[in-house]
Amino acid sequence: MFVLPLAAMALFASCEKDGNPGEEIPNGGFQELVPEKPDYINAEFIYHGDDGMGDSDWWELTLCTDMEMVSTSTPVAGTGPGQAIYFTLNAKKNEAAEADLSFVAGKYGSQSNSGDFSAGTFVQGYIYSIEIPGGEIEIPDGTYFADFADGSTDYNPDLLREGDFTITVNEDGTCTVEGVLVGTEYLKRYFSYTGTPKVTDKSGENGSDNTPNSSLTGDITLPQFTKARLIDRKDTYTWDQSNRAFALYLAEEGIDLSGEWPSGTGKVMRIEFFVSWDTDVAEGIPAGTYTMAYQYPDGGIPKDEIVPFRIAPGYPDKFQYFTGTWYIDLEGGEWTEYARISGGSVTVGRNGDAHTLSISLEDCSNPAYKVSGSWTTDGPIGL
Repeated sequence: MFVLPLAAMALFASCEKDGNPGEEIPNGGFQELVPEKPDYINAEFIYHGDDGMGDSDWWELTLCTDMEMVSTSTPVAGTGPGQAIYFTLNAKKNEAAEADLSFVAGKYGSQSNSGDFSAGTFVQGYIYSIEIPGGEIEIPDGTYFADFADGSTDYNPDLLREGDFTITVNEDGTCTVEGVLVGTEYLKRYFSYTGTPKVTDKSGENGSDNTPNSSLTGDITLPQFTKARLIDRKDTYTWDQSNRAFALYLAEEGIDLSGEWPSGTGKVMRIEFFVSWDTDVAEGIPAGTYTMAYQYPDGGIPKDEIVPFRIAPGYPDKFQYFTGTWYIDLEGGEWTEYARISGGSVTVGRNGDAHTLSISLEDCSNPAYKVSGSWTTDGPIGL
């Protein structure tokens, strides 16, 4: 499962807030708006199985009002208006690896950090930004609320991050889901459902069962890269401004680095460094030796590993919207050879704005193959 595993996707118009948690009244007072309580009558649980943590399983849950749905993520156009809540759950471990609702029953609270997949937590809502030709789209993931307008499949997601809820399996075979969550819209999202949900078992469909995370058949010596771009990913791993992540792309001449993900033809090295929060990306990467952070099997990183002078390993089973550290050889935008990097170190030397990188990394194969080389720039790294 990804640091925050990919739940059902839907494209939407924007992330801007379109509501207000309350309104001012005379004499400086404040009146809280009466919270909406949608009538959720449909529910689906999806079981993905072991999330790699050893003590929890990955489930998804969708609650929605009376709408015809194309899937658990998108209503059929014209059938709205309506509302839906999408949950990504870390449930109790089921050693039998079966979609048994008794294992998802219990109380759920928010994660302590992005690497926390302990049983009884829900994955907090977040956004993917994806570059496409001519523009950008954004996709919500984790746990979030959607309000669909009449005749439209667009919505402004409320990324839910605080609160708690309970899931109860009743003696008559029905299931009850009830609680209150608050997100980026600062509104209380009340939800209550009792009924017989649809249950889908997708535990055999995880990417790690089918696609290797490295195609290398031997050690790799990196070429003399001619392009570079440094991206400030801010506190995408911790959400609390305790540390910052810089993603460095090194590429050959035929690679386009103008988007979030590289395109074109040539070799690319992506290295994601953890630095202190007060580091300015315009000043480059601080000098020092950066070692690979520990990574859980599902891709999460413990918070005490998200500290300066660590490197983020490549996130497993993500070959399109990848994060962390990767080596990729592209041909017309298609991956011809690649490696998820999970070991090794990078030493950064500085002489003013100039950088010298000594790269000694390893892929995720067993035994691991080496990905090594050096790179030098006479001035600042491009942003």
